[in-house]
Amino acid sequence: MIKKILKGLEKNISLLSIIALPFMPPHLYAQGEQQITWLKSQKTSYGLVDSYKGDGKALSYTYDQALAIIAFTEAKEFALAQNVIQAMIDLQNSDGSWFSSYNNVTGAVLASVPINESLHSSAQYLKNFAKSNQNLDTNKDSGNISWMVMALNYYETQTGDTQYFSAADKALNFLDGRIDHNSQHETYGSITHSTDLPTARSTEHCHDAYSAFF
Repeated sequence: MIKKILKGLEKNISLLSIIALPFMPPHLYAQGEQQITWLKSQKTSYGLVDSYKGDGKALSYTYDQALAIIAFTEAKEFALAQNVIQAMIDLQNSDGSWFSSYNNVTGAVLASVPINESLHSSAQYLKNFAKSNQNLDTNKDSGNISWMVMALNYYETQTGDTQYFSAADKALNFLDGRIDHNSQHETYGSITHSTDLPTARSTEHCHDAYSAFF
């Protein structure tokens, strides 16, 4: 299961090298353990993992929380995995979804910065964007939600602990509502991207959802 999940991972997320720990050659295993130690240092009192070190912002991506759960589970740091899981369950929306990001001190949802297309590529826009503490969004992204389900599934598979089944089931019901079930449509079987892009369909997100339902 985890090998199938790893095939769909993006390579630009810093936590990826951590969840690859069990597949590392022996001479790299010690380095993987150091990365787990670093990941522990990113934990906040709220229970979330801070997504970036040294940026001065208390920001946590939902996607990164899923990766952290998988990493802690594989490292047999089950209490830490449970801590992140519980924080995310407390933040789960009533419809089963999660927003894309949260303040990892208060748990507050961070509002998105409006994108001005005419300024998007300008240095000033990027400078303002980087300075903002509100540079994440309340978007409900199908990929992020799928990864949370995968993380909960992996934790349950590895530990036999079924207490988080209902949270995963709620999230799957939300995702199912985004799937085109009409066999007459070209988009039959695919899932919509997000609340921000309600008609877009991403191949990556379809793969993520497949793994979540798998």
